[in-house]
Amino acid sequence: MVMKNEIKQSLDRESVQRWNTSYNISKTETLWGSDHVPFIKKAVRCFKSGSGTSYLDLPCGDGRNLIPLAQNLPFVIGADTSSNALLLASKRISTLKMLNCLLLRADIFATGFCNEQFDGVFCWDVLGHLIKVKDAITELLRVLKSGAKLIGSVFAIGDSTRGVDMQMIGDEEYLFAGKFYFKYYDRGSVVSLLKDFKVKVISLKTFSWNEPPHEGYREYPHTHKSWVFIIEKQ
Repeated sequence: MVMKNEIKQSLDRESVQRWNTSYNISKTETLWGSDHVPFIKKAVRCFKSGSGTSYLDLPCGDGRNLIPLAQNLPFVIGADTSSNALLLASKRISTLKMLNCLLLRADIFATGFCNEQFDGVFCWDVLGHLIKVKDAITELLRVLKSGAKLIGSVFAIGDSTRGVDMQMIGDEEYLFAGKFYFKYYDRGSVVSLLKDFKVKVISLKTFSWNEPPHEGYREYPHTHKSWVFIIEKQ
């Protein structure tokens, strides 16, 4: 099935409530697990190579990556559209008594932050869920300082979840469980995605990691493979 563009365009709006609902969990304390994605270590090194003081983690979800970012950087804002996700994240940072991070509700297409506010932006596992992905990247670059870095990821075609419990709705585009949009990229399509932005591509590589089951979402262990890019705003 190939979904009509006008119907497909509504998925970004509809997904906001669907993602919020996915954070209504009862058996586990977090949706994504207690461990951060392993790439966060490289992200921290990348951000610490500069002299910045303020960073953005969007989407921060339930805080899995926000915590190690805030443990290693001066100040981090964790932002997400989901109030349920932010509640889970707030419990984690409160337990750890972390004072150098702030949680805010924000839309990736219109964050409400100032131009060139941040010294670095970490954007993990959301761009591959968006139809209007270029609009999101435009907004992230707007709030990023010139010369600062955006670290983002999109799903690679080699990801083990590709097509599993999914309905194909376009070219490498799928709906998972009838609700969540996924797009899988090869290297050429990532290069094409980034080529119109005034950025320097520092790195573009695939990265794989193991994920635990996610309550109510994907309830079995699985392996993700994504294209991870580090770009510098010019």
